[in-house]
Amino acid sequence: MRMVNLVTPGFAFHGRRYRGVRLVATDVEWSSGQGPEVRGSALDLLALLANRPEAAAGLTGPGVERLR
Repeated sequence: MRMVNLVTPGFAFHGRRYRGVRLVATDVEWSSGQGPEVRGSALDLLALLANRPEAAAGLTGPGVERLR
């Protein structure tokens, strides 16, 4: 299976905002990016990438501050 880097600018989601953090899914084996970690379920991370503000409630880690 080919993995897609969801935080690359120009992708369907708004990845530029998430540069400088490492997104880590806690319920599946997936991570992307570099920097302080932002951890959450795959669904919460997808909602974050789709600019859904309610996603922030399910996220943890030292990189969460950087997203605000």
